[in-house]
Amino acid sequence: MRKIFVEELSQKSKDLFTALAKQFSKENNVNLDELLDGLESKISDLQHDSESALGFRICENPECRELFNEGYMMEDNCENYCSRECAEKYIQTL
Repeated sequence: MRKIFVEELSQKSKDLFTALAKQFSKENNVNLDELLDGLESKISDLQHDSESALGFRICENPECRELFNEGYMMEDNCENYCSRECAEKYIQTL
């Protein structure tokens, strides 16, 4: 199984985009909330496109959030997990 940990990079990227959006909104008199909503939408689109094009999924366990290309899908909720341990750990918290 190939795993790539992405949470730290993703959060740093989101923080950078947010800081740039705040600066842009001040300099150009643009509504910050609308700008941030647009950024969140684009980030989500990029994530979805990468998953589809490369065949990767993101583990649904919020404590993990790793990209993987082979893992587990729960039949009852159709969520994807990178390992059996992640799936069982997350399901037990519900």
